[in-house]
Parts: sequence; structure tokens; C-alpha cells
Amino acid sequence: MTSDTVSTLRSRLRADTAERHARLDRDISTIDIATRPGFVRFMQTHHRAFRALDAVAPLPALCDLADRAGRDLDHLGAPEAPVPDRGGPLDPLAVDYILQGSRLGTKVLKRRWHATDDPQVRAAGAYFDAPIDAEGWRATCDALAARPAAGPAADRVVSDALRIFDIFGTALACAPGEKGRRVA
Repeated sequence: MTSDTVSTLRSRLRADTAERHARLDRDISTIDIATRPGFVRFMQTHHRAFRALDAVAPLPALCDLADRAGRDLDHLGAPEAPVPDRGGPLDPLAVDYILQGSRLGTKVLKRRWHATDDPQVRAAGAYFDAPIDAEGWRATCDALAARPAAGPAADRVVSDALRIFDIFGTALACAPGEKGRRVA
């Protein structure tokens, strides 16, 4: 979609990232996080991606989420995986958009994780116990809605958001464990 057909950076981001966002959501939803192999794969994916993002856009929330995923992996005796290639710096607004949005999606996934019959998986709850910052999401949306959809700054935010989706996709593709099992 071109920036001519949308009025704010928020609407452009939603339109221009929709395909990659849907693909990543679809791929993540194939992981059965109620099982140990699925949970480990999910945590390895998020640990890798958050570490990669923290390296180029250091934010306390990224570090906290990466640490929480790492603690869950440690609890299950699963290895932390190497951080994927992450490229250069990222626009903080693009990072906030993806990070805050992913935290909202975690609410849905938390219900799937909580349905586990495996007591070890249930006890590995550091990541899912992380607070969700509804105010942060609103502030990010307001900041994006206040910016124009066109121009070099808007292009950078969109490009970086797409790169972030790619970082998560690469981290997922590299994570061992259960693959390709569709979960309802």
C-alpha cells in the first residue's frame, strides 16, 4: 500500500506490515506451547528475537522479556540459542510498535500455555507473567497516529518494523523442536 492511501503512520504501518504480521502470527500459532517441545521452541524464538532487538535498540522492556524467556528455558534445561544477525540500528518507534503489539498478543497465547498438563511447563511462567503495558500501547498508537504516513521518517519506521518481523521469522525458523503442528 502506498502512503498516499493512508493518513497517519499508524494506519500505514498496519497496512504495510499486515502480510508479514499475518504470516508470523500464523507460523507462531502452529506451535503447541502447552507441550514441552512447543513451549521450548516458542521461548527460544522469543529469546533470540528479543536479544537481537535489544542489541540494536536497547530498551528495558526488551531486556526484561529476553531475560524472562531465558529463565523459562533454564527452568526446562533447554539451551539458549545464538542471536540471529540483526543488522543496524532500528527506529525506537518501530520497536515499540512491534513490542507493544506482541505483548497484547501474549494474552491469547497465555491461555494456551496455561492449558498444559505438564507441570514443568506450567512452572516455567516468567515470560507469561511479564506485565502487559496497556498505557505503553496507547502511547505508541498515539505517537504513530500523530505522524504523517509519508516521508523519510515514516519510510524508516515502516522499513524497520518489517525488519523486526523478519528477525522474529528468522528466530522462529532457527528454533529446534516441534514444527508444523497446527493448534486450534
